[in-house]
Amino acid sequence: MDFPKVLPPGKAGAIKVKLETGNSPGPHTKSVTIKSNDPAQPSFQVDLAFNVK
Repeated sequence: MDFPKVLPPGKAGAIKVKLETGNSPGPHTKSVTIKSNDPAQPSFQVDLAFNVK
């Protein structure tokens, strides 16, 4: 993991995502679910859209 395991409330962080696209050109969509211990928002989804050339 390349991100802080604990992020204090109100602070920002970065999460690196690596996509293995293989040999599949064209438009793709993927999603990443981020889990949290925040009772108001225990998880949220980040949608990714990209084009493989």
